[in-house]
Formats: sequence, structure tokens, C-alpha cells
Amino acid sequence: MMQIMKYFKYIQCLFLILLISCNVGTKRVEWHNVITLSNDTLAVPEYVLVGDTLLYDALWPTGIMAVDNYILIAQHKEKELIHVYNLEDTTKLGSFLQQGGGPNEVNLWNGFNQVWKENGEIKLLVQSYPQFVATLNLNQSLKKGKAVFDERFSFVSDSAIAIMARSNVVYKIGDRFLMNRAPDRIKGLENYNASYQWFDYAEDSPGDVVYVMDQPLYPHPQLYMNGGITYNPVKGKICSACRFMNLFYIFDVKTNQSVQIVPNNEETDLDAYVNAKKDNVYFQRVVSTDEYVYLATYDGLSQSETEGKGIKVEVYDWDGKHICRLLLPDNIYYMTVKPDNTMLYVTLPDGGMKSYRLPDFQ
Repeated sequence: MMQIMKYFKYIQCLFLILLISCNVGTKRVEWHNVITLSNDTLAVPEYVLVGDTLLYDALWPTGIMAVDNYILIAQHKEKELIHVYNLEDTTKLGSFLQQGGGPNEVNLWNGFNQVWKENGEIKLLVQSYPQFVATLNLNQSLKKGKAVFDERFSFVSDSAIAIMARSNVVYKIGDRFLMNRAPDRIKGLENYNASYQWFDYAEDSPGDVVYVMDQPLYPHPQLYMNGGITYNPVKGKICSACRFMNLFYIFDVKTNQSVQIVPNNEETDLDAYVNAKKDNVYFQRVVSTDEYVYLATYDGLSQSETEGKGIKVEVYDWDGKHICRLLLPDNIYYMTVKPDNTMLYVTLPDGGMKSYRLPDFQ
């Protein structure tokens, strides 16, 4: 009987989420905050990288993150989701964060979306869709051998449930959340350009909606599909790229201003360009350090051509200046960069991992 009641309660919750996410009052919408830059990227330095195989005891990683002297490897098929290793000698230091419905367990985990240092300790923002967002203390979790949360924010009110339901990435910025809106979850949405919504969790109040792209409303919604996203708390900026368009943006969360960048200066009529190449693949992953943004791209290959091909990693600074191009011989799934910009780490389609020493382009 208890199981039936729990199931019924779950169905009620899902219905409430769908009902509320259709229409919840918000404050003003920011539309005129985007400028466009076209970059001539042909003359930047190019570096051909040769990778070394990494021998971490991790099978089929589903995410990686380099922070301080650690590398965090996600494995969604394991009982514990996060595995921590020493970057220098590959020693395994611990595992934690279990899947499940318990108080310190996660239902659907989005991966490594936000990491920062606070009072000398490393923090990760853990989003368990749709129940809660929590601040995980990496140092204490390693010490105690289990997930230790410093803060936990449950979504229980109607407004909180609604905004969580229509967001796919959540960032904690000061005493507010900034949520990346998922257009396919918002009934009646006509503008598929990337946008974010502020949410004051202390006041339980939705805030402004901010659009960070300004593109025509193409007849192919998949063109707006995310090809990678990264947030740097030190810069206070987000960089995200399109998977099927040669386009990315850098969004300043302090000013609500966004710069969208069209690489290569190759098209004057982006609308015609997109419709001609709508099946081609561009950005695959986006990661960052305090100084640079790294964007892995297939540079417009058709999907059938990407298999078995190497990938380019374009390096920009946070102002949108193109620094260099890295040429990798491998097709990659995930990547991360050591905070000092000396090493690039990737996971491969066959489940293996490689490291690449980065050139001194600083």
C-alpha cells in the first residue's frame, strides 16, 4: 500500500510540474542585450597534439573534471557516481554520490556544471532533477568517504517546481540561481534563442528572463541544440555553443550582456548558411579555465563524417579573442583542462582516456 501511495504521489508531482511549467509569471524579459562579433580565425597559430593513454581504473566515463590536483570521473553505471583520482600518479582517492531517492542521493544528475573554491575547499554544485540542488564539499566528501553537502535547496513550492522543471542547467550565483531554460519544456514558447532565468531561492521568487542569442527563428529547432556549456565563477561568465551552427556566445551574468561570435567571417547571410548546412556538426564540447575557453568542434562535417575523425579545439579568451587552434587526432566524448592550462584530458568513444600536453600559448 505504501508503494502505491508513493507512486501516486510521484504521478501527482509530475502532473503539477507539467501544469505549472506551462505558465508561471515572470518579471521583465531582456531582449536587447546581445551584440555580434565576426572573427577572422584563419591566421591564428595551430598546434598538432599527440596524446598519451591514461590508465585510470574507470570504465566508460560519462564526464570528467580537472580541479586542483584532482581529476573527477563520472560513471553513471556505477553505484557511486563520482570517482576522484590524483592527477599526478593516477591513485584513486575515493568514490561517492550514490543514485537513489535518499536524502543524500541523486535521482538524475547533470554532471560537472559548476565547481569553485571557497575558504580553501573545493565545492561542486549538484543538481538532482527534479528534487534539489546542493553544494557538495569535495574535501569533506573525500575525508568521510561519502557525499557531504554544505547547503541543500529543495524545490517544493509551485514556483520553484515550475522553474526547475523547465530548466536543464542550474548555477548558484550569490543568493540566487541562474537557470538555463529548455525551450522544449515551456509550452507556447516561440523564440528558441538560448535564454536564462533568475530565481531567488531565499524569496522563492522567479526573476528576469535574459536572452543570450539573437538569431532568426529557423524552421529547424534542432539548430539551437546545445553543443557544450561552461560557467566560470571567477570571470562571472558563461560560454555555450551550438551543435549545428557555427556560433557560440559568451554571457556576462553580472551585466546580463552577451556577445555572440560567428567564427571565420565566412557568412554574411547566416540564415541562408544555416538552411544549407543544417545537418552539419559543429561544437561538441565546451570547457574553460579562468583565462580561456576551449571549444571542441567538427567544423561543419556531416554527422556521418565525424565518426573516426579527429577534432579541433578552438581556444578563446573570455573577451572573445581567438588565441589558437589545437588539432587532436581523436574523436572525443568529454574533455577537461587542468586549471593552469598545461594539460587537456579527454574521454574516447571506446571508453578510454587520453591526456595532451598543451603548448605555451599564454
